[in-house]
Amino acid sequence: MPEKKWSNVVEPYPDTVNFENVGDSIEGVYESKREVEQDDLANPGKKRLVSVYTIVDSTGKKHGVWGSWAIDKAMEEIVPGTEVRITYDGKVDLDGGKKFRKFLVQVAA
Repeated sequence: MPEKKWSNVVEPYPDTVNFENVGDSIEGVYESKREVEQDDLANPGKKRLVSVYTIVDSTGKKHGVWGSWAIDKAMEEIVPGTEVRITYDGKVDLDGGKKFRKFLVQVAA
């Protein structure tokens, strides 16, 4: 029997960028945005849409950046093909004991 050729219907997710320490960043060309349905941790049993941005670094490797309020707001203004840098800038304490993760999103001039 001849060997079958397979092609992807949906491109697999790239490796996720883990922003753990202040100053952690990713730099490259913004390629695309994908919306993913996932469990809403604040509302058990419900789902929410979360954005995942694909950034291609200078070596051609693709990286996934999960959206947050700060990242999503900044990325609304950026078109695919733009060179970007996303840097983790720490946490801010909010009322009620919650924390907000700050990010600096920049475009190349």
